[in-house]
Amino acid sequence: MPYLTKKKQKIKIGNTIKKLRKSHEMAINKPFHGIFLMSFKLFWYINLNYFLTNTRLIFKISLDLYRLF
Repeated sequence: MPYLTKKKQKIKIGNTIKKLRKSHEMAINKPFHGIFLMSFKLFWYINLNYFLTNTRLIFKISLDLYRLF
């Protein structure tokens, strides 16, 4: 992942917070849809980890996820 400037990092963090808030609102308004979306994301992530034998890729993905939060 290339080095991001502080401003870009803030924008990126802001965008992820917006996405999280959106999914949270969706979970309240349409509970089944929200649950389906979250479980789908989780399922996709687990599958990705399971099938990727390349540990460097898994590490990179988990690092990116860690940076988001």
